[in-house]
Amino acid sequence: MKPEILKEYEHRLREHLMWFEHKAMTAKKKFLLLRMLQTLILAILPILFLFPNYLDNFSFSISLLGGVLSMLALVITSLMQISNFDSQWQQYRLIIEQVHREQLSFWMEMGEYSRLDEEERIRSYIERVESIINSERSKWFVGEKRGDRL
Repeated sequence: MKPEILKEYEHRLREHLMWFEHKAMTAKKKFLLLRMLQTLILAILPILFLFPNYLDNFSFSISLLGGVLSMLALVITSLMQISNFDSQWQQYRLIIEQVHREQLSFWMEMGEYSRLDEEERIRSYIERVESIINSERSKWFVGEKRGDRL
C-alpha cells in the first residue's frame, strides 16, 4: 500500500472524526439542557406547593402552575429516556478515543504495529480503524431494527 493512500485515508478519517465530535457535542448539549431543565423544575415544585398556604387569592393559579410544571418534568424525563442523549454522547466519545489510541499506536509503531512491515502496518491500521467506525454503524442499524433510535 502506498503512502499516498494513507494520506487520503487520514484526510477521510479526519472528516469522520469531526462528524463524531459534532454528534458527541450535540448529544451532550441536548442531554445537559434537558437535565438542567428537569432539575430546575423539580427544585421549584416543592417551593411552589407551599405558596397556597400563604396566598389564598392565588392558590388555584399556583396549583395549576404546579400541575403544568409537574407534567413538563414528566415529559422531559421521558424524552431523556427515549432519546438516550447521554449514551450517544458517551458512545461517540468512546469511538473518537479508540481511533485516537489506534492512531497513536500506528504512528509510534507500538504494539502490533512494531512487528509489521510498512505495507502491512498501513493495511492493519486502516482495517482496525474501519472496524472501530463500523462498530458504531452496526449498533445504529441494530437499534433501528429494534426501534431504539428516534
